[in-house]
Amino acid sequence: MAHLRRGDEGAADIYATAEAEAAALGLSGLLATVEPTLATLFRPGERGPARRHIQLLGGFSVTIDGVDATPPPGRGSTLVKALAVADVPLSLDEILELLWPGEDPAVARRRLRNLLNRIRDDATGVVVRTAAGLALAPGFTTDLDEFRSAARTALDDTSNPELGRRAVAAYTGELLPGDRYEDWSALPREQCTRLYCAVLDALATGAAARGDLAVAMAHADRAIAAEPFDETRPVQAAHWALDAGRSDQARAYLALADRVVAELGVRDPPGLERARARLAAR
Repeated sequence: MAHLRRGDEGAADIYATAEAEAAALGLSGLLATVEPTLATLFRPGERGPARRHIQLLGGFSVTIDGVDATPPPGRGSTLVKALAVADVPLSLDEILELLWPGEDPAVARRRLRNLLNRIRDDATGVVVRTAAGLALAPGFTTDLDEFRSAARTALDDTSNPELGRRAVAAYTGELLPGDRYEDWSALPREQCTRLYCAVLDALATGAAARGDLAVAMAHADRAIAAEPFDETRPVQAAHWALDAGRSDQARAYLALADRVVAELGVRDPPGLERARARLAAR
C-alpha cells in the first residue's frame, strides 16, 4: 500500500510477488483478506493493475474494472475531481486553499490527513502523495484526457473529418455539470467547451467546402448550443442556410445573432449585414 500511495508504478509487481510468496506458504488469499483495497486494484492472476477510469464529462464517477468506486459528495470528491481535471499534481497549498479557504494552515493540514484516509477507503487509493503534492494514482485514465487527445489530433489534421467525428463522439457532455458554479472548475470547463466547439467549427467548415451544407449547419447547431453567446456562428450558419435556399432557417439564425448582439452589447459581427441583405433580396 505504501508503494501505491507514493505513486510507484511497480506496486502491481510487488503485490504479485507477495501473493506468490503467500501461496507458497499455503496462505492463498491472505493479502485479499488483509488488504482488500489492493486486491481490488491488483487482481490475482492478471498482469498489472485493473482498469481504473474517471468520468468527468456529463457527470462524475470513479470505476475500477467496472465496479463503482466513486467517493461520496464532499471534499473528497472535490479533491479527486480537481486532480483529474488538472492532470498534474497539485501542491498542498493549492489543495488546502481549494478545500478550506482561509482556514488556519495547521488545522487544514490535519483535516487533509483525515480526508486522505477516508478517500483511501472510499475510492480504493485514487489519490497518492508525490514530491509535488497530491496526484491521481498511477494507471487512472479520464474521459477528459481521451477527449482532449482526440480533439487535438482532429485539429492537427482538419482534412480528415473522421478524426473530428471521433473527437465529437468522445465529448459526452459538459465538464462536471454538478460543479458548474464552483470557481475552480470554471476555467477548465470553458477550455473544454472551446476545444469541443473548435472541432465542430472545423467539421462545419470542411463540410461546407465539400458542399454538404446540411451537415455544416448541423455541426454549427451543436456548437451554438454549447456556446450560445457566440455571435459569429449564427451569422456563418445563416450564410450556409441562404446558400442552401433555406430562407426560414437563415432568418432564425439571424434572429439568434441579433439577440446575442443585443444581450452582450457588442458590435455586429462580420457578415451580419450582408446576410441581412441577402435574405431581404429573396
